[in-house]
Amino acid sequence: MKTKIIQLLLLGFGIFLLSFKSTQTISISKTDKLKEGYILAGGGQQKVFINHYIVVGIMDSNSPYLDSIATTLKSLNLVWDDSKILRTDFGLPPYSINFNFFKREDKKSISYENSLELKKLRELYWNNFGPGIYDSSGRVSGVLSNSLTVKFKRGIDKDSASQILTSYEATKFIEVRVDEYHVEFPKSWGYKILDVAKEINEHNEVQYVENQIQTIIRPD
Repeated sequence: MKTKIIQLLLLGFGIFLLSFKSTQTISISKTDKLKEGYILAGGGQQKVFINHYIVVGIMDSNSPYLDSIATTLKSLNLVWDDSKILRTDFGLPPYSINFNFFKREDKKSISYENSLELKKLRELYWNNFGPGIYDSSGRVSGVLSNSLTVKFKRGIDKDSASQILTSYEATKFIEVRVDEYHVEFPKSWGYKILDVAKEINEHNEVQYVENQIQTIIRPD
């Protein structure tokens, strides 16, 4: 099963772009900071690469909220790296969407599970900010969400499903289809969501788990 929830939400202000067909990527920093990882998708594991030193943000370059974002980044001691921006134009202004890259001013890594930076950015701008998902050459294809899609096997009651999800610190879960849940976890989580996805997937009651990724996709 292919990932169902790959959405582009512009800074959390309710603008959606539909009928997407091609994913945009960009070359980023040196590959020496990349580590192997796995995301769950399509009922199986997919090898990817991760970077513990970078926060990736999907942003509208013409947004009136850029000033507030700059203030937020400064308060979190994040440095905006202008050399790593992808501009994607959609034909009609102001829809120019960017992947943007940020690192801590002190050059330390972004926390695996207790990141003040991720918590604040997600509270303000939803899942448009998060750890990046890369290929082996250092090309980013999306922003890792703190949410999962979890499909339980037929006949598993809601109480049993709830018990499993809450044992992994799920903060919210909604049944979007029969036996299938959209599950949210702490906004401060970084790449911990990858490991939690694998652990939940190992339960006998679970049919499959999928990580959710935010990306930039250009319509024809």
